[in-house]
Amino acid sequence: MKKVMLRVIVLFLVIFFIGNSFAYASCYKPGRSEMTNDTEIQLKIQEKSWEDPVHVKVLTREEFLKTLAYSMKISLIEAQEFDFEKTMMFEKIHLGFVPSISINSGHYEYITIQNSQFFGPTLKSYIYVTEYAPAKVYVDGSFRQFIYVANPYSVPSSGDYTWYQTYSYSDLANPPVTVTLLCDGYAEVSINSSDQWTLGVQLEGLGFSFSHSVGTIYYYRKYCHFYPYTYSLY
Repeated sequence: MKKVMLRVIVLFLVIFFIGNSFAYASCYKPGRSEMTNDTEIQLKIQEKSWEDPVHVKVLTREEFLKTLAYSMKISLIEAQEFDFEKTMMFEKIHLGFVPSISINSGHYEYITIQNSQFFGPTLKSYIYVTEYAPAKVYVDGSFRQFIYVANPYSVPSSGDYTWYQTYSYSDLANPPVTVTLLCDGYAEVSINSSDQWTLGVQLEGLGFSFSHSVGTIYYYRKYCHFYPYTYSLY
C-alpha cells in the first residue's frame, strides 16, 4: 500500500512540474531589448546582402579611382574629374539626398561587380575570364541606387593563350538599381608552322580557327562572348 501511495505522489509531482513548464513557455515573450537586438541584426544582414562576395568586391575610394582609371583607360586625375562630375549631377537631380549625406545617414560605396565565365580548353590550359565593372552606389539604410557603372574590363586566367577584349558595355536600367554587363573578346594561341597539321588540327577541334601567320608562327583564335550578366542592388 505504501508503495502505491508513493508512486501516486511521484506521478502527481511530475505532472505538476510539466504543467508549469508548458504554462511558462506559452506565456514567455522576449523582452524589448531582445527583440530590438534581433531586429537590428536582421536589418543589417538584409542591408548588406546585396554585397554578394562572389560578384561584388567593396573598395576604398582610392582603390576605386585606380580601378576606374584602368577600366576607362584614362589617367587618375581624369578618373577623379569623371567621378566628381557624375556625383554632382546625381546630387543636383536628387536634392533630397544631400541633407542625408551631410549628416552621414546617406553615403557612397565603391564596388566592382565581377562575373567569370569559362570558354573551354586550349592545348595546355583553360580559357577562364573575369569581367569587372567599377560602380558607385548611394546607400541610405535599406535604400540603394547606382550613381554610375563604368564599362567592364576583362582579365584572363594564366595559360598558353593571350586574351584580347573587343567590346564591353554596362547597361544601367531605369530606375538605376540593376545593371547588365556585356563583354566580348577572343583567345589567341600561337604555334609553329611545322605543327599546323597536328596542334593546328587540335585547336580547330577545340573551337579555334586559323587567323594569320607571321613568318613561321601560325595564330589561331577563338571568339568568346560573355552571356549577359545582370546584377541587382535588391
